[in-house]
Parts: sequence; C-alpha cells; structure tokens
Amino acid sequence: MGYPDLPIPRDQIVFILRSSLPAIDPERKDYFDVLARLVSEARTHGDPQLVKNVYLSIPFFPSDQDNQPKREFYKGGIRYFLSLGLYQTAGELYMHLAATYGSTAERIAFCRKALECFHQTSREYACASAMKEMLCYMERQGNNEYYHYWAFGETIFQKEESIFLSPIYPCFAFHKKSESLCFDTVILKGNRESYETLTSLDSSGCDKELVDKTMSVGTSKPLSEGKELIRYPDEKVSCKADGKEYLCRVFTIKRAENPDDMILRDIIETNYYADGIGPIRTVLSIDGKTWVYDLCAYTIKGGDGIIPCCVGNQWHYRQKDCPASIDQVIKREIIAKNGEGYVLAGWNYDGIRSANEVL
Repeated sequence: MGYPDLPIPRDQIVFILRSSLPAIDPERKDYFDVLARLVSEARTHGDPQLVKNVYLSIPFFPSDQDNQPKREFYKGGIRYFLSLGLYQTAGELYMHLAATYGSTAERIAFCRKALECFHQTSREYACASAMKEMLCYMERQGNNEYYHYWAFGETIFQKEESIFLSPIYPCFAFHKKSESLCFDTVILKGNRESYETLTSLDSSGCDKELVDKTMSVGTSKPLSEGKELIRYPDEKVSCKADGKEYLCRVFTIKRAENPDDMILRDIIETNYYADGIGPIRTVLSIDGKTWVYDLCAYTIKGGDGIIPCCVGNQWHYRQKDCPASIDQVIKREIIAKNGEGYVLAGWNYDGIRSANEVL
C-alpha cells in the first residue's frame, strides 16, 4: 500500500482480505485511508462482491470508544450498492451493522432498513425479522445484560420422505460462558459447525436432515460431516404447552462412531415429534452434559405431519430447570412460503434478570 499511484490487482486485494483477521489493523493512523483505497480499487475492478468483502472486513469491537466513524464509512458502502440497485447487498450490510455494538434503538433501525431491502421470502429477510423482534424484546425489557443470543433465518423443506433445514445464512450471535446454559440451542436450527466467525454474512453449512419417515425403528443412515440419523422407538411425552401426552416419533442426530477419529466434541441431538405439532422436546448432549428443552407454547395455523408447515406457525421453548435469574426466549416462526419450502425465522435470548425481577 506504499505506492498510491500503482493499481492494486484483484488477486492482491483478495489476498489482503484473507491473509489476516482483521484484514487491516484498526490501530493504523491511516486506517480509513487504506480502507478507502481498497474500496476504490475494488470498484475499479467492477466486482461488487469484492467491494462488499472489503466492507465486511471492518471489525466492530465492544472495547472501541466510538464505533461511529466505522459506521459512517460503512454507510458509504450501503449508498454505493443502493445506487447500483443492489438492494440485497445493501440489506446484508445493514444487517452487519445491526449485529455490531451500539444502542439497541440504533440496531433496530438498521434491521428495519435491511427489511426494506430484502425480498420477503429470503432467509436474509427472516434473519433481519428475527433480529428486529429480538432487539425490540430486549428494548422492552430494558435490560442489555445477557449471556447469549442467536438470530437467524433458514428454509425448511421436504424432499421425498425426508425433512431438511437449509444452511443458516446469515446468522448473528453473541455468547459468554454460563455453566447452566447451552449456547447452541439446536431446536429447528440448521447445521452450524464453526463458531469462529459468528457475525459472518457468508456463514453456511450442509443441509440438516431432521427426519426420514421411511426409516424403521432401530435403523440409521449416514449424514454429512461424519454424522448419522437414528430412528428410535416411539415414546410418550407430556407436552408442557398444553398438558397433554403425545406418542412421539423419536429421531437422533449424532456423530457416527469411529475409533480411528479423535472427536473433541461429542454432540447428540434427540428430537421428539408429535404429529400435528412438531418437536415438543429436544434433548441435547455435548461431551456428556445434557440439556432438555420443552415446548412451552405453540400456534399451529395449518399444515400436518410431524413438522406442520404453514405461514404463522410458531413454537416457543424453554430449557428444563432454567434458573429463575435467566429471562429465556427460544422462538421459531414460519414467516413465508418460498417455492416448495418455507422460510423460518428463529431467535434465542438468555437475558440476565435484575435481583428485583428475580424476587
């Protein structure tokens, strides 16, 4: 970057963005000058994706005294994409701003701007919708202290006799250690193997197969990433939401046993599906520690089967034995139909109640 008159080849820009994290040291005195140069060169190459990646390389940290200069620079990128009619990209950048550190009201405003840019049947729209709803809830509670949150959008679809969740794209999350809570609440939530780039707009994973209705009890089938789907005998489960007992079909997702492979994290997810309702219980085990999540409220406006799909269907869950000091919300909602599938918005929130609220 020491030769301002020489053009920067596209490959070199890509290398700069990938060579380190963050790509440009925010402590540099000429930080914004360097960013502006990269943006200018990326525009010269006529590559909107490259321009977007320059903006996505900008880190926001809670320790920053003032993230406002970064936000203002970021907004310049949004204006650029809007001028090109690239509303999807502008919406993604608004969502990245919504995930950064700032006032809750400001982040809600960014979500609303993003929703104006996205098509309503997109997973990006679902994520923005979930994020806005979660932030509005946090604002109403008047409490910005929390352990975890997730906000994401995805599609749910059926292929032959199997039901899948698409990769999460995008997803936004925050977490800090809590002995009584599990950060990765997997209920109706697609695969997410890596937590290294939690605010990445380009995060993805393999489709997650939840159910194969052709499987008989005691059988298993291989899934991606060394996992397997297992069908267990039907089991009666009492639903916390309505007090009724249902005969549930039971499917487990776990890593296939491989004695030659050293597995650092042993993850087992078991879902209990009630016909006409959906999963009424999920049991998650990670390295021998177990969390149980029960359906505590639901709205079914249509659809059938063990995961009824219809716009407006909602499921609310709560962790069994969740401490009274935790304000927990785990919500899933189908918000749109998209071709043969449906768009699902989901968010988890584990807030820290004040001492007065607990009493």
